[in-house]
Amino acid sequence: MQTLIFHLIISIIVLFLGAQKQQDKNDNSGFEDLYKKSSNLFFANPDSCLVLAQYALKTANKENNKKNIASALLLIGKSNNKLNNTKQAIIDLKASEEIYFELNMQDSIAQIINIYGEIAENSGDYDEAIKQYNKKLNIHKNLNDKIGVANTLNKLGVAYKYKAKYSQALEYHYASLQISEEIGYVIGKANALGNIANVNEAMKNSKKAIELYTQILSIYQKLNHEDKIANTFMNIGVVYYYTNEYDKALKNFSKSLEISERLGNKLMEAYLLNNIACTYQVLKKYKETLKYFEKALHVSEKIDNKWNIANTLNNLAATQIELGNLNDALVKSNKALSIAKDIKASDLTLESYKLLSDIYNKNKNYEEALSYFKLYKEANDTLFNETNQRQIAEMNAKYESQLKEKEIQALQIKEQQRIIVFVSITVILFMIIAVTSYVRFRQRRRDVNFLKSVIESLTHPFCVYNVDTHKIEMANKTAENPSSPYFKYLNGHDSDKTSTSFTPNTTEKVLKNKTMISMEFPIELNNEETKYYEFYGFPILDNKKNVTKIIEYAVDITEKKVAMQKIKSAFEREKELNDLKSQFISSTSHEFRTPLATLFSSVELIQHYDKTNSESKKLYHIARIKSVVKYMARMLDDILTINKAEANMLEFEPEKFNLRSFCGEIIEDVLVYASSNHYINQIFEGKTNSVFLDTKLLRHILSNLLSNAIKYSPHGGQIIFKTEILEDEVVFLIRDEGIGIPKENQKNLFQHFFRAKNVGSISGAGLGLAIVKKAVEAHNGKIEFESEINRGTKFIIKLPLPKNTQP
Repeated sequence: MQTLIFHLIISIIVLFLGAQKQQDKNDNSGFEDLYKKSSNLFFANPDSCLVLAQYALKTANKENNKKNIASALLLIGKSNNKLNNTKQAIIDLKASEEIYFELNMQDSIAQIINIYGEIAENSGDYDEAIKQYNKKLNIHKNLNDKIGVANTLNKLGVAYKYKAKYSQALEYHYASLQISEEIGYVIGKANALGNIANVNEAMKNSKKAIELYTQILSIYQKLNHEDKIANTFMNIGVVYYYTNEYDKALKNFSKSLEISERLGNKLMEAYLLNNIACTYQVLKKYKETLKYFEKALHVSEKIDNKWNIANTLNNLAATQIELGNLNDALVKSNKALSIAKDIKASDLTLESYKLLSDIYNKNKNYEEALSYFKLYKEANDTLFNETNQRQIAEMNAKYESQLKEKEIQALQIKEQQRIIVFVSITVILFMIIAVTSYVRFRQRRRDVNFLKSVIESLTHPFCVYNVDTHKIEMANKTAENPSSPYFKYLNGHDSDKTSTSFTPNTTEKVLKNKTMISMEFPIELNNEETKYYEFYGFPILDNKKNVTKIIEYAVDITEKKVAMQKIKSAFEREKELNDLKSQFISSTSHEFRTPLATLFSSVELIQHYDKTNSESKKLYHIARIKSVVKYMARMLDDILTINKAEANMLEFEPEKFNLRSFCGEIIEDVLVYASSNHYINQIFEGKTNSVFLDTKLLRHILSNLLSNAIKYSPHGGQIIFKTEILEDEVVFLIRDEGIGIPKENQKNLFQHFFRAKNVGSISGAGLGLAIVKKAVEAHNGKIEFESEINRGTKFIIKLPLPKNTQP
């Protein structure tokens, strides 16, 4: 009993004081464990990363380990910088730098200087960024760290590009590209090519930019670098935008935005929202244009990216000019110009001058219009002078020339290799044929020719493997095809020359069993395509019954495998649906049988009490009948609702109503199913009580979630029901302390008729959450949940509010 009480107390502490428990746990963890956990959270959750890094610092201080102290301070500084706590980040980084300097750890100092450069770059101080990156470059050169040199050259190129000094930018990017290619640094090469494409794009060389971006996208997709894939999709979209291919532009922007939102990359998100808005602007869809520009400005201000704020303000000004809102356009253009001058962004300054000239011209203030046009003309001439264009063209030409030279060299080497392989194979075959011919030339000449013709006529890849030499002695033309599993062995691409078996094939089993063997393997070809083959191996034995050669051929069964997999998946899905339907029929029958029994017994008791004139008992059983009828009506309503949703007939009919009162009614309805151990804690926040939503669908959402919270909390407990009315949406939070949902069941939670494996004897048809999902989707809303076994479940519903009805 004491143990049970102890565990109950611990559970309550975990639920309500989770942060304290985490602190206790972290205090007892070693530095290495804390530092590793913190580092893993840096990109996904910088807030948690910062907390764990601070615990790691405490541990390092206790151990008085200077290196660990510096590492923790560096991670804290990086986290603060990512969270836009720039001043604190610099303090932490300075403290870390002092220790690393004392320990003479130059590579770590280079990391810190890199962050200084990024901070300066994000604030628009490009001269300071260049200064810091040059310091970092010198450290990498002294350490002979070529990867660090390549990355830093790229950083310098980007900073010069922001200053609109395109020839200098290309100089650094091509230098980075050359080093990356020399050392086989794939990521560095892709980054350099991407930045070269950026500059070509800025200089209106769209064809070259698309060519480079397509090459880069292929590299990042092979490496599965999602952030780089997102960035490349964005850049491709920008080029299509400037070539007036707006559908392609929106398609690429949308792909990039989806990845960036998933990764939590706010800077990329701001860029993409800007680009989408610009595209809608060209298409004259001003409602969408303003919507996306405002979103972009909000995100940019949140991360305090000066360049993007100024760029978005310029874009908003251009839109307002088109809509005739010249006063608003004037305010935004002047604000953008002020920021652009502060951060020395020549391209944004140029754009602001042009916009101001247009605004004053439309206001018929020709003196001001002319003044700004002159400033625009001077800046434009400086930015795009002929010398710049010529230098950039020369650099592109030099790079293309280098590429062609390397291609020619590669082709020459490849040709030499082919000649060597061909000569070697020819000599070996000639020797074998010569020896054989010497002994029984006349007798076997016809047999040999016949055998060759038979082998060449085979449509499947065929080869003869020599066990002693570990080489393929003979193969047909099909085996030499790039799609053949033997191609890499026949063309000198296999790195393991001494292997006694292919990878994979039947050789090992044939050698062991000395009999015919058939096996299936997935094979990755040289073009990285995976195919399935069925291999057949036949041994050739000598007089001592030893295997001397193996004849093997392969049958491509990829289509068969794929077809079988599709059939299997369809069968499993059909079986799953049948099981769910059977479960639904069984559950529904049970659900109706119980209330009908209650209804029948209550009617009999009313008849009995009618004779005894017991009015209070009659009223009690009449109330029971009403409750049962209401329950059955709700079940039927659920079935009809899910049927409508499946037929796409679920109607969305929003109306204005008092949400606070509505939520109170819902609570009264669901409390019928609650016990005395249940307690609903209602929290209502917002400047107004009125909203514009579909009350019928909202009732489905809240009733199902609250009744589930009661139903699946059989031992009672607190149920939190929080409603928060924001500017553009309503957020509902419902959290219980019930049995929770097993992780393996969570992916199927919103399927029709599905119920988790741990519900036991708790009644239900498996329709409630499916209806909730459909009702949320009808509002264009979002539903999220978190659950832990025996700890409870939390649902969050977000429903958007129309602009004209927002509080």
